[in-house]
Amino acid sequence: MTDVTISSRQVDYPRVVTGILGPVVFFLMLLFVPQYAALGVLFWLASYWAVGVVPVLYTAFIPIIGFSLLGVDLWTILKSFVHPALILIVAPTLVIVAAIHCGLVQRMASYFMVRIGSSVRRQVLFWLVFATLLSDFAADTVIALALIPIVVKILGRAGYDTPEKIAASRSAMLLVIATSIGAGLGGILTPMAGGQAAITWSGLNAVLGGEVTAWSYTIRYLLPTTVCLGIVCGVFALLSPNERFSNLLVLGDIVRQPWSRHEKVVVVLFILAIGLPYVRPWLPLSLPWIYGILMMAVLCLWIPKVGMVLPVRELTKFPLNAISVWPIAMCVSQLIVITGVGKQILLLTGDFWNYDPLVAVGIWTLICLGLAQLASDTAAAGILIPIIQNVPNPVPWIMMTGFSVDLSFMVPTATGTIGVLYALGGRGHWRLPLYGAACAVACGLFSWLFWSWAIHQPFWQTLTVVR
Repeated sequence: MTDVTISSRQVDYPRVVTGILGPVVFFLMLLFVPQYAALGVLFWLASYWAVGVVPVLYTAFIPIIGFSLLGVDLWTILKSFVHPALILIVAPTLVIVAAIHCGLVQRMASYFMVRIGSSVRRQVLFWLVFATLLSDFAADTVIALALIPIVVKILGRAGYDTPEKIAASRSAMLLVIATSIGAGLGGILTPMAGGQAAITWSGLNAVLGGEVTAWSYTIRYLLPTTVCLGIVCGVFALLSPNERFSNLLVLGDIVRQPWSRHEKVVVVLFILAIGLPYVRPWLPLSLPWIYGILMMAVLCLWIPKVGMVLPVRELTKFPLNAISVWPIAMCVSQLIVITGVGKQILLLTGDFWNYDPLVAVGIWTLICLGLAQLASDTAAAGILIPIIQNVPNPVPWIMMTGFSVDLSFMVPTATGTIGVLYALGGRGHWRLPLYGAACAVACGLFSWLFWSWAIHQPFWQTLTVVR
């Protein structure tokens, strides 16, 4: 018989421990506090996402198993994977995938890169702002997975050609983390900016009895999101060393190439994806229907001498983990509401909304930030917004919730920070929770102070609605 020894280096202890801990916590809650066992499903799911115990796609079985044991019928569980607002994320996502396929995203990045040089600080701030602006109009995970391969290619030319070399370099990790956090930061300015934005918009629609216009939504988020971008830029400017990347690849040859017919068509689709929500008041269809038509156009449009705008093979190349998180997070959030746990949480917090605004908003901001770091911004929004819809004057509370859960920067789960895992070959890095915490705390303090003031301002209490 041959002796087989297993080196301790081959055992990923965090994954093993978390893989056991997640279901154990759920079953203990099911046995001893069954009225809160739905939160055990959330812990199980969030812990698997945070540590990467299994691919995100496989975690779809967690709500199926967990809520089945809680007595929810299978058809209700399966229906919960399809949220009414999901189309707002999927359609812009397909446009971004088409933009990656035809080289448009790389051209956009290259245009600015040839102008900012090899300074580490300038590169970090550029990718942070560029990722934020793009993710204002498409989901954070998609933007992260679109930009990180470009960043990795650039770093490879600068000498960081393996995940190990990237992980060992402060400057390289700053570039990766800034891009990833930027992709997450832009996820609330428009209704199509990500799962948390779509859920926030749906929550506002529910309490106002109509469809909130994109103009009304964006204008109210413009000030706080701009300030937060400035705060995060300040954090990364302080963290960035006064160094230069050697032999940096600036991709200038791409800028000099003539625009292809494919790129021009995708630019039109990109403009439509951004602009259609803002002309919605003058259109006969609702926003989900408009994006449904746009999605079909992206999937079916054929260009002479070029072919399909988005070939099926390109969809198969795109990581399913990047898109599977939205239906999973939305499923869990809807089922937690169905089981009544949300109302139980609201009862436990007491009538906190009647406290002094600084205290009330402070309590809720802490809840939003804490849950978002662990469970992802989409899941946190899906759980908390249906709860906060029941308080008096719910509109500013819903907007504050959507804004605060968007500050999910510390864990490489289903937000823009998933880009760190992509860059490092599936592994996390200690710099992400450190830098992410600095950004989350700084922006969280601003969110607390801003919404403590804004919550009683008429401008943030009313929005324009189309019925």
